[in-house]
Amino acid sequence: MSILKIPTAKIFAPLLKPARYKGVYGGRGSGKSDFFGELLVETCQAERGTLAVCIREAQRTLAQSSKRLIEGKIASLGLGHGFKFYSDKIETSGDGLIIFRGLQVLQRHWGRGLQRRLMRAVEARGRRIGWDSIVSDTTDNRFSANNFIRAGYRLYQPVVPWAWSHTLYWRRSLR
Repeated sequence: MSILKIPTAKIFAPLLKPARYKGVYGGRGSGKSDFFGELLVETCQAERGTLAVCIREAQRTLAQSSKRLIEGKIASLGLGHGFKFYSDKIETSGDGLIIFRGLQVLQRHWGRGLQRRLMRAVEARGRRIGWDSIVSDTTDNRFSANNFIRAGYRLYQPVVPWAWSHTLYWRRSLR
């Protein structure tokens, strides 16, 4: 078996430690998907029979999933021979499998304030660790935009926008 040597940004180094579940959150373009894509490919190569699920909150179709990114990582690392690609999954060596799913609030739970409760939890954590403010974004989601307004967020224009041209940015001061 060959040993992969994939460079890792310092910020992601703690995620290299063994853990059953790993997750991060942050803005677009911060390297989360690239890091986890490479880590997953490396894990599948090193541990035969790896079973994995890639979950995205905003995924409605496989085209919006991380599947294409994972396939690209496999190709760029020259490991295509150890994987079988299907339209909805990737099989790995030793009967391993990678599947892709979207994670959304079930319709029967809509309108119960789940997003606003999560906002309050993030705000409380931010205050505890000394953040000055929170910035977030919405794209084509009037329900989320209304939740930001109700929670006291105001429209904000970042110096360097990180999303699409029609994205709305929201900011709330924690002081």
